[in-house]
Amino acid sequence: MNTTLVLAGFFDQGFFRGLLVVGIAFCWGFALYDLVTRPMSGFKKAIWLVVILILPILGTVIYLVAQPLGGAGSSPGVQALAQRDVDQAIGEPPRRI
Repeated sequence: MNTTLVLAGFFDQGFFRGLLVVGIAFCWGFALYDLVTRPMSGFKKAIWLVVILILPILGTVIYLVAQPLGGAGSSPGVQALAQRDVDQAIGEPPRRI
């Protein structure tokens, strides 16, 4: 059996379609996970959930583009650490966190 034919059969269009499906499923799952863990009102979450479930690919892309990833001001712990660094830079005694 020719090894070229074996490799051509393995890397047929089905293999690449499978990779595409896995990537789309990963993005969809990440969008749902991010939606559940993101602090936002229940009404907004419900609207985004409907958009993601009704339009799985397009809704996921729109959600991931529209929602900014958690930046420096996203969690209270990060804000407290940033404030501590500012206090140290200007010479104030550290506050209790």
